Formats: sequence, C-alpha cells, structure tokens
Amino acid sequence: MKRLFLTFSWLPALALGQGKAPTVIATIKVDGPGYFRLGYDGEIVYSRQLNLVIDQKGRLADKNGGYLVPAMHIPKVEGSFDMNREGWVKFGDVDCGRVVIAVFENDGLLEKSGNYYTSPRRPKLVNPAPSGDGTVMVIANYNNPLAAKQSGPLEKEVKSDSVDRTKETPKKPAPTAPFPKKVEGFTAARSTERGYPATPLVTIRPLSEIDGDTFKLSDIADVAAEPVLARKLGQVQIGNTPYFGVERKLDLAYIRTMLKAAGIDPTQVDIELTGETRVVRAGQTLTTDQVVSAAILEAETKFGANGKLIAVQKPSTIRAPKGSLTLRCSQCLEGADGIRVIFDIYVNDRRFNSTSVQLRREGGVPKLVVGATVRVIASAGSLSVETTGRVTKILRNGLEAEIRTSEGTLLVGRVLPDGSVEVQ
Repeated sequence: MKRLFLTFSWLPALALGQGKAPTVIATIKVDGPGYFRLGYDGEIVYSRQLNLVIDQKGRLADKNGGYLVPAMHIPKVEGSFDMNREGWVKFGDVDCGRVVIAVFENDGLLEKSGNYYTSPRRPKLVNPAPSGDGTVMVIANYNNPLAAKQSGPLEKEVKSDSVDRTKETPKKPAPTAPFPKKVEGFTAARSTERGYPATPLVTIRPLSEIDGDTFKLSDIADVAAEPVLARKLGQVQIGNTPYFGVERKLDLAYIRTMLKAAGIDPTQVDIELTGETRVVRAGQTLTTDQVVSAAILEAETKFGANGKLIAVQKPSTIRAPKGSLTLRCSQCLEGADGIRVIFDIYVNDRRFNSTSVQLRREGGVPKLVVGATVRVIASAGSLSVETTGRVTKILRNGLEAEIRTSEGTLLVGRVLPDGSVEVQ
C-alpha cells in the first residue's frame, strides 16, 4: 500500500498590503500523481508546488502570478488559513472551496514555460484524496515572520503588597495575525463573506476540448458565483462543437449574446477573456513511435528479421478522433533505398488518414558483382542446404541476384547482410 506523508501548518491569512508584494501564507505541493491547475496570462498552466498568496482580485493564487482554477475567492473575514488533506480550504470559519488536481496520462507531454508547465492534452480533473492511490497534498510551513511566536523564557512577576512575592509565569505568545480588514484591489463589489464574488466571475479558458456535439458555458469556463447562480450560468448552451480538425473561435460579444439569450443580464456578470477562445473536438494521439514500431513489425513479418531495421523517414504525431484506432498496411515494398511501409488509419472501422515510414537495414546490403562466388542458402521448411555459386545477374538494384550453382542450376535469391544469397 502506498504510504502518504502529510504535514500541516496553520498560518495567518495575509493578503496584499498597500504598495507591497503579496505575503505568502502557505506552501503546498502535490504528493502523488498530478498538478495544481492555474490560470496565467490567458492560459491554463500547471505546477506541483505553490507558494500561496491572495491576489489583487481576492483569489487564492501562487506568488508567481497564476491563480487557482476554478477560481477560489477569499472572504473578507478575520481568521487563519487552513487546508485539509482532501483539499478543502477555510479562512476562519468560512468554507472557501476545494482544490482541483489535474492528472495526465503522460507527463512527458508537459513542457516547461517560465515558472509553470503547459500541456497540449486535456488532463483528468480529480479532487485530492487522503488515502489509497489517489492524489494528496502536503502543506509545508513557510517562514512567515508574522506567524505566532513560540512561548518566551520564564520571567518574574513582582506584586506591589508588603511582601515581595515572585512566581514564574510563561510569557504569552504573540497572537496570530488576523486576516486584514482591507485588501488592496479587493473591493466589496467583487467579494462577500461567503467565499464567492458578489458579482459572478466567469473565466473563459483559452482552449477547450469538447467530447459531445454541443457545449455549455461550464465546458469552456470556470464559474465563481453563488451556488444556485453558478449552476444556472454553467448550464447556458453556447453552441455546437466543430468537426474534428476544425477550430471554432468565440469572442466576448458572442458569449454575452448567449447569456442574454438564456435570460441572464450579461452586464451583471464579470467575464474574463483574453482575446479569443478556441473550441475543438476532443481526440486522441497516434505517436511517431507507435507508427514506426508497427512498420518494423510489418517489414520483419514480410521480409524476415535479417538485421536491425531503422526508420530513416518518420511520420509526425497524428491527432485522430476518439474511437477504436487501427493501422492497416496497404503497402510494404523493399527497394534499393530500403523498405517503405504505408498504413491507412481507421477510426471505428472508417478510414481517417494515411501515413508512411521509410526503413533501412542497419549496415545496408553488400554490393555484389557479376562473376563473384557467393555462398548460397537454399531453405525448404525446416530443411536448409548450403552450396556455392557464381553471380550471373544483379536484380532489383542489388537486393536480389541470379546465381548459377556448380551443378549448372540457375537460382534467384535475396542478398543477405553478410553477402550470402538466400533462395526459397
């Protein structure tokens, strides 16, 4: 069973002071598979560790600028920050929401971009789990100078009566710093004391992959609002999903039009959208390595495993619709420049595309000349007979040769990497 190690600390909830950088309230990291999901510079980015702050819009964010997605708005109440092993966040006595973890089938597709990672693939979204093989988080103490101090040394207390009486009392610890009553840029119009913004906030993702034929606002955006209104906003129908391989672009004006059509006043909704958002139909990836492996297997099955096959021309990674994907070989030919394998790509038994691989045998085939004496291997089932013969003709650009044996028999065979000729 997988061991889970968790440590927790309770730190004062501090946000932006006037003219100062945000104060880090805690450092959290993912223990297990997965990444925190953040909005940054109009994109969705990922990280395994965050130094938490409260940004100017009152959202729980990383000190490098990315804010947690879905957006988690912090109430203006006094109290301390707390997060449990299941990702639930509280400030004081107010529940603020739950952290979402992004889990990828292949972490190798993630690319480093500044302080964060990006990915062309859409991850599976899960909540942290404290046991089993699920994802958990560790909250590590950050060296916050305003955190509660430890008890100081013992000191004497002198009474003012006629008899001096002394007793040792511990020095009281400094009180935990409360959540500030004023946060720079965190206005009353954008916050309530319930953990969500008074004015609904809809954050549109720059790219969304959709499985179905239609999509709702919740499929392309993160919605922060009072729960009943958040559900109503999320159910607003936005449009039809484009065909695979086609992008559909949406702008702010279109989003507002669809909200109005659903009976929601778009002027009462705060929409965050950088430029245009793109919607594509979800698919799957056929990698270069998968196609090359299939080509080598096809060539070895047809021509035998004589020497190592190397791909000299590889196909690019191919995106295909979701469904049962198969490769069907339509051509496998050996020539002077190697072996060319052509595949048709089928999804759910319907041809979608084609691709090809050019292979060569490592070391190449030795060049024979007419008149040279070579070893001849004649195979018939499990029986193999060796003899010698003289090359009388070169065929197929050196891949095959005509041989006359010492008995005068003419044979045609394939030239092997060691210079011998194999006949069937």
